[in-house]
Amino acid sequence: MNHSGAIFVFFFIFLTSCIREPEKPSVPAQAAVPDTVQDTLPQKTQLQTEIDLFTNDPVMKNGSFGLLVVDAATGEVIAEHSPDLSLVPASTMKLFTTAAALEILGSGKRFRTSFGYEGRISDGVLEGNIVIRGGGDPTLAMGDQTRKILYSNWIERIKKAGIDSVHGSVIGDGTIFDKDYIPYTWTWGEVNLAYCAAASGLSVNGNTFMLFLEARKRERFRPSLEKVTPYIPDQYFENRTVETENEEEEIYLVGHPFSDQKMIRGVIPSRKEEAALVASVSNPPLAFAADFTTVMAAKGIAVSGPPVSLADSDSLEKLLEKAQITELSGINSPTVASIIHTTNQNSYNFFAETLLKHMGLKIMRYGSTDAGAKAVYNYFRNKGMDTDGLCVFDGSGISRYNSATARQMVWVLNFMLSSPDYPIFRNSLSVAGVSGTLGHLLNGTPAEGNLLAKSGTMSRVKSYAGYIHAVSGRELIFAVIANNFNCPGPEMTRKLERLMEVMSQE
Repeated sequence: MNHSGAIFVFFFIFLTSCIREPEKPSVPAQAAVPDTVQDTLPQKTQLQTEIDLFTNDPVMKNGSFGLLVVDAATGEVIAEHSPDLSLVPASTMKLFTTAAALEILGSGKRFRTSFGYEGRISDGVLEGNIVIRGGGDPTLAMGDQTRKILYSNWIERIKKAGIDSVHGSVIGDGTIFDKDYIPYTWTWGEVNLAYCAAASGLSVNGNTFMLFLEARKRERFRPSLEKVTPYIPDQYFENRTVETENEEEEIYLVGHPFSDQKMIRGVIPSRKEEAALVASVSNPPLAFAADFTTVMAAKGIAVSGPPVSLADSDSLEKLLEKAQITELSGINSPTVASIIHTTNQNSYNFFAETLLKHMGLKIMRYGSTDAGAKAVYNYFRNKGMDTDGLCVFDGSGISRYNSATARQMVWVLNFMLSSPDYPIFRNSLSVAGVSGTLGHLLNGTPAEGNLLAKSGTMSRVKSYAGYIHAVSGRELIFAVIANNFNCPGPEMTRKLERLMEVMSQE
C-alpha cells in the first residue's frame, strides 16, 4: 500500500469513529398540575370575552372596530382592541369640539348681537339702513315665540327712535364669520337637510325654516309669507314628491345650497292635503334681514329697499366700514357652558359648528370652519396628544373626512378630568337610561344612571365615548367606534350596548 492509500484508510477510520447514533432525548414524567397552580393562570374577563365575540361577529366581517377602556384614577388599561385605529367618529367628534371650546373660549363667554341704524332721521324717515350686526350667537331668534319677542322689542326701539319708514334696507351683517356657511366636505345629499344647518355670524331660528306645501300639487311655486317660517326671500320650490298608500312620510329638499330653485322629494301619504318640510337656511343673514323686513311692514314701518346680506354687497360693506352705527338694542347669548350642554345632550350640529368658527376666530383670527379645525387640532397637539390619525374637518362630526382613534377620545376625556370646567363638561354628556341621546339605552342594567357619554351615529358608523361609574366603584373612561358593519344601525346599537353593559360591571 502506498502512502496516499494509507492516509485515505486512516482518514476514513477517523471519520467513522466520530459518527454516532444520536441519543434519544429523555421524556420527563407528566405530572398533574395542582389545582392551586391552575387557579393562578390568567383568566379571560367577561369584557374580553364580549370583545372577542363582537370582533368575530359576522356583521364585522368587513368592518373596523376600535375600543379602549382605562381606569380613570390609575390609567390602567382594562380592555383594548385596535385603540390606535383611525376611524370615522360621527358625532363623538363633538367631544373634541366642546372640550376645546371650554378651554379656548371659556365657559362664561357670551356672544353679542347689535341692532341699530346708520344714516339720519328726518320727519320720521330714516335716510339710511337698519343694521343687524351678528356676533355669532347660534341661539338668536330661535323658535317662533323667542323670535316674536325679539322682533317686538326691536320694533318698539325703532318707533322710540322716531322712525316711521326707512329709505334704505334692512342689512344682515354676519361678517364676523366667513360666508362659506357649509363645510366643503359635507355631502351634496345632506347640505339642505335640517341637521346640516350652517354656522353663520348672524343666525335666525337655528338656521332652519319650515315650509308648508300642498301635498298633491306637483308644481313649481313660490310660498306665501304664511307658508314659510322664517321668511325665505326669492326662493322657488318644485314639488316632486310621490304619493304612497301607507302611512310613510318622508320629504326632503335637494338642490344647490345657494340656488333660488330647489326640489322637494320623498313620499307623502295620499290622504294628506298638506305636508310640512324642515330644511336648512342657505343664506342666514339674508333670511334674517328678509324676515325682519316683513315684520316691520306688518307693523306699519315701510322699508323701500330689499333685504341684504352685507357679505353679498361690496358697496354696502365699504359703506358700513365708514358709517357711524347708532345702536338701539343689544342682546347677549347664553354662556358657552350652556351652549355646550345643548350641543352634547342633543348632539346639536349647528351649535358645534358655531363653536368651531368662534375658536377659529379667536386663535387663527378668522371665523371659518378650516380655521376652527386647525385651532382644535393644534390645541390638543400642543397639550401632548399624539395626533397621528386625528383629522378634523368640522365641529359636529357630519363630515366623513373626520377621523379619530379610541385612544385619542379617551385622551380628551382624561384631559378634561383636570380642567376647572370638568363638571360642566361631564354634565353636558347624556346619561344612560336618563337623558339626551342615551336616554333610551341600557335601561335596567348597571350602566343606567352610571354611564355618561357622547354618542355618534351615521350610515355605517356607530360610536360612544365617556365615563362609567362601575359596579366595583372604579371610575372608567371608555371609547368604542365601529365602522362599515354589515347590519342595520339599530342592531349595531344593541351590540355596543352589550359591550357598555359589561364595561359597567368591571
